[in-house]
Amino acid sequence: MKSEINRQEKRDGEATNSTPCLYLIGTPIGNLEDITIRAKRLLGEIEVIFAEDTRKTKALLSHIGASNRRVFRYSDHDRTSGEQAILRELRDGNDVGFVTDAGMPAISDPGSQLADLVIRNGFKIDVAPGPSAESMAVALSGVVNGPYMFVGFMPLAKDRFETVFSSAANSGCSVVAYVAPHDLQRTLKILGDVIGELSRVVLCREMTKLFQSRIDLSVKELLEHERVLSPKGEYVLVVPSTSNQPRQIEEDHAIEIIKVVRDVTLSRSEKARRLTKLASISRSAAYGLLGDDGGGRSSEN
Repeated sequence: MKSEINRQEKRDGEATNSTPCLYLIGTPIGNLEDITIRAKRLLGEIEVIFAEDTRKTKALLSHIGASNRRVFRYSDHDRTSGEQAILRELRDGNDVGFVTDAGMPAISDPGSQLADLVIRNGFKIDVAPGPSAESMAVALSGVVNGPYMFVGFMPLAKDRFETVFSSAANSGCSVVAYVAPHDLQRTLKILGDVIGELSRVVLCREMTKLFQSRIDLSVKELLEHERVLSPKGEYVLVVPSTSNQPRQIEEDHAIEIIKVVRDVTLSRSEKARRLTKLASISRSAAYGLLGDDGGGRSSEN
């Protein structure tokens, strides 16, 4: 049975012929009032909805008065069976809607591979844009005034951190990343090692929800904050570009920096590591300050 959206003339900006279509539909990230008019209409018209979490989606459908939709599961854990089910619905002539737990499909969530599969099988896709934790954190942080690099969930490996922040520093980008609560302390500790404990970071928590908060502190201060010591909820980390980082160095830090640079017993790599923490600069910037004759032992061990 074809959905209502195929029985009536398509709206401007949507598919204009009878070819079945997969709609990637953005949903609220917390506050249900953030659902768009278009998302509400599509979810009420499309008879077949695939969802990352069927319980959450059924609750949303009930809230907007569309509880009679057929809802099936599609997630990264059972992607193959979900893909085949979606293709069957499209081949039967039905439009299909896809939603994730919250926010925009394909933005650090399932959806991208599904869209590619649907296109390769000759069907249409369309997007009903909606809320995104990434874009909201950029706006809420107040520290991103130029290009930024979105990395999804930050990989918990120091070398990956160094690659990300070296690239960001070289291109003048801020960095935006999702962080799970159980990874928050470890993420900040690695971040402090890579960009320096005095570096400024904005932590956005539980956005659009009742206990939304914005914490703007240094990495060192964040590690001592109650929201980090007892993390709850969902976090987005925003690290300003190097041009928006504090430049002042306290006197005791300046003395320590001088000692590190002059210490001939330290290898160049060890000097760079210590300068990164003391001066709140990237590892590549520390090597740049040391130059080719950074002193110290010749061994890099």
